[in-house]
Amino acid sequence: MKLYRNLMICCFLFILTILVTSLIVGQDTKKKIKGAVTYPIVMFLFAIGVTIFLMTFVLPKFTNIYNGREDKLPKITKALMTFSNWLTAYGLYLLGFLILATGGSIYYVLKSPNGRIHNLATEDWERAFRINVLGAVNAF
Repeated sequence: MKLYRNLMICCFLFILTILVTSLIVGQDTKKKIKGAVTYPIVMFLFAIGVTIFLMTFVLPKFTNIYNGREDKLPKITKALMTFSNWLTAYGLYLLGFLILATGGSIYYVLKSPNGRIHNLATEDWERAFRINVLGAVNAF
C-alpha cells in the first residue's frame, strides 16, 4: 500500500513538473511572439504616417510649382497630385470612417458567439496543453 501511495505521489510530482515546464515555455514563447510581431506593426504604422504626411503637406507644395504644366507631366504624377488634393480635402472624413469601421468590426467580433478571440485562443492553448500532458502521462 505504501509503495502504491509513493508511486502515485511520484507520478503526481512528475505531471506537476511537466505542467510547470509547459507553462514556463508557453509564457516565454508568447513573449517572443509578441516581441516579433510588435516591430513590423510599428514600422507599418510609421510608414503609413510618413506617407500621409508627404501626401498632405509636401506634395501640395509641388503642385504650385507645376501649375500650368499639367500636360507635360506623366500620368502617374497627375494621379498622385489628384489623390493628394483629394486626401487634403477629404482626409478627415476618411479617418473618421476608418475609425468607426474598425471600432464597429471589433465590437461585432467580440460580441458574436464565436468571436471571443481571447477566449478562443485560450481554449486552443488549453486543448493543446491537455493533449501534450495526457500524451506524456500515457507514455508510461
